Amino acid sequence: MRTLIQIQLRQPLQEGDVAGRLDLETWLDNSGFRPQRFELPEEARVNLLHSEEATPQEPYGSELDTEIARRHAIDILQAIPLVEQERQHALSTGRFVVHFDDYVHGSIVWGLVCIDAPSVTFRWRHRVSRSLERATEELVEKIWLSSNDDSTALFRPFTSSHSIPVREPRSTTDAYVGEILQPGPRLVSRARKDKKTEVRVALWSFVGTAICFVAGFVLFLCSQPEATLRWISGAFDRLATTGAATAVVSYLSYRFHLQDLQRKPIIDWK
Repeated sequence: MRTLIQIQLRQPLQEGDVAGRLDLETWLDNSGFRPQRFELPEEARVNLLHSEEATPQEPYGSELDTEIARRHAIDILQAIPLVEQERQHALSTGRFVVHFDDYVHGSIVWGLVCIDAPSVTFRWRHRVSRSLERATEELVEKIWLSSNDDSTALFRPFTSSHSIPVREPRSTTDAYVGEILQPGPRLVSRARKDKKTEVRVALWSFVGTAICFVAGFVLFLCSQPEATLRWISGAFDRLATTGAATAVVSYLSYRFHLQDLQRKPIIDWK
């Protein structure tokens, strides 16, 4: 299984912008993803561009860490389909190999960071879907902490309803997707949007309750015990009670939905 996360840099990298790449590498390191640069020999590149299976049989390097990063990069690139130029683009823009220690499930998830200014694409891969989801959630949470309206932020915020596809190796169709739940006030706005009808019903029911209550009270003061107005006053009181009950039920539907969203991780997997 593999995920694809795309984000925009606030300060777009230009060709040869070493400082910008160092900022991204420093952010990855400070966030605990331990980036490792890698270079693929020409033989491996040719194999990846012309064959679905391109794992090298012999080590290309002498340093263990470098070789591990290179092999994981090849493993992730092999999971990308050759069709639609996706693998070619990842091969030409791949810059770092990162990994996430999933202590909950006792596994390590490896990823590939591709830079195509001003976009940065993170590609995670793991056989266990829950570990893959944990690595993706951790990355998105860290990105949110570094993306805001401040011009000094490294990333631009994710757009509303930003989705993250989860695909099988070498597949072009989504097995399922994850929708990013924007934290803070954006999550409240999302809940209001989802429950737009209930919020409107609650608002108008509250307004109707207030009007019926005031009308019933005024008619009660202006009527005699046996007069018709007293009966009409009682009808307005009953309408006010019905409106209040409708407003409370509609509002609680919105509140429970908001609490459900707040209990979920930052990504809602569907």
